[in-house]
Amino acid sequence: MNEFERKQLKFIKIQILILFLTLLAAIFIGYRQNDINQQLVNIEFTPSVALTASNDQLLIHNYGDNNVWFFGSETEGLPKHITDEPRLIPPGMRYYIPIKEFKEFVKEQIGPSGSKNISILLFIKSAHGREYTVYNNLYCEIKNETLFINPQTINISASKWSF
Repeated sequence: MNEFERKQLKFIKIQILILFLTLLAAIFIGYRQNDINQQLVNIEFTPSVALTASNDQLLIHNYGDNNVWFFGSETEGLPKHITDEPRLIPPGMRYYIPIKEFKEFVKEQIGPSGSKNISILLFIKSAHGREYTVYNNLYCEIKNETLFINPQTINISASKWSF
């Protein structure tokens, strides 16, 4: 093998090394871009829900741009309530939870007057199929034998449930 052929072989090896490093960089950039895209999708599909109270029901409002499905709730001091089939809550709409049993429970806990904070978790799934838990605090107060409920949404976080 003459000098020219050795130089050619050396340049071919360098080219192969550069191509291999370029391939590794492209794969790395592709994985990073995929992670970034997934994070953007998760941000876009994070539900925007809030809990409010009316006379005999709690209302779950969907303020987001996508459908959410309500799977159930867990109220501090009461058994977990999971629906047989999830309930669809379209954007701008709401779903109600009857609270007759809850009111009786609160009146037993507080008595004729006073107040108590009770936590309630809502289990929802986004249009993207991701599971979320909505953490709420219910400030319950009895005045003149009338129960007032003031819900406060604390946090919405992605989580896996196990019922």
